Amino acid sequence: MRKTTYHCHSTWSDGNNTVRDMVLEAIDLGFTDIGFSDHLVLHPTISEIDWSIRDAEELQHYVEDVYTEQIRNRDEINVRLGLEIDFFPENSRISELYEILDIFNFEFLIGSVHMLDEFSVDYMYTDWKKLSQSEINAYFIKYWQNIKLLAESDYFDCVGHLDIPKIFNAKADIDLTKYIEEAIQAIYTSGMAVEINTAGLDKPCKELYPSADILKLVAEANIPVIINDDAHDLEQLGRHYDEAEELLKASGAKQIFELPIG
Repeated sequence: MRKTTYHCHSTWSDGNNTVRDMVLEAIDLGFTDIGFSDHLVLHPTISEIDWSIRDAEELQHYVEDVYTEQIRNRDEINVRLGLEIDFFPENSRISELYEILDIFNFEFLIGSVHMLDEFSVDYMYTDWKKLSQSEINAYFIKYWQNIKLLAESDYFDCVGHLDIPKIFNAKADIDLTKYIEEAIQAIYTSGMAVEINTAGLDKPCKELYPSADILKLVAEANIPVIINDDAHDLEQLGRHYDEAEELLKASGAKQIFELPIG
């Protein structure tokens, strides 16, 4: 049986272990596939993000590292090259992003929303704590609108950690159904996958991304789902897969084991 993860980070972005060490640990844990998706963030107004690969030169080194013969050519495991890219609507640096990506042959791309303009969704509890309820509502709406636009960009293979604004237990007190359904419809139309990201169980929200209710909508839209651990260190590889598999089965969603969708 295949055991895969397509959302892993190494020391090339905000991970704590090298590509080589992550691969060796994945082999020991019985993984059949590991996909590296280190961060690439080209923010419209912030020149450098410290948890992202910084430029094309560093990206070249990342690619070379994943593609070294000792890493790539292994009988025990398939090693795949990807990126997790932050999506910003109307990004003035989009041409720069496309130019960088055209240089390399990435096998899959995860599209994520970590930042809404300059507000970081998942960085600090205190960032949410200081907001008024109306501001919280506005950020939740903007998040789902950005997910819709991400899907409509037709550039990514998978949506990363859908539903992440709940990370610190902030909640909108308005009905978000319209925005969520529009985003899910856009994901379906794009042909993308959605991941069950198990990292949420280790966050203050103590819940998988996405929630059971949202995953049910994903399943009803016939969107394929892949289980990923969003591992940033060795101990997180394969974390909470049993819980994710239970949620997946309960939702009735179609499981896939690789990206892009075959």
